[in-house]
Amino acid sequence: VQEAVGPVQRARLNWIGSIHYDGLDGWATFKMHLNGERANATMDITLERQRGEWTVATGRIVTDGGQVVTIGETSLASNESPSH
Repeated sequence: VQEAVGPVQRARLNWIGSIHYDGLDGWATFKMHLNGERANATMDITLERQRGEWTVATGRIVTDGGQVVTIGETSLASNESPSH
């Protein structure tokens, strides 16, 4: 994140997304808007919950200038979408 936008000065969570969990497993997707020292960006995040622990599965940051940074495993982000 810091490479793309610099130190984050403000982050806004936008709950345009979805969340699903059953017991200790699940997933959530949402969008965040970042204001950084060097650039502003939008970040799309997918979290996975396994055995009660949430982790970042995939993420993608796109700066206002068009720079794209991929976070996590790209195979899930581009090839699969949750079906629940």
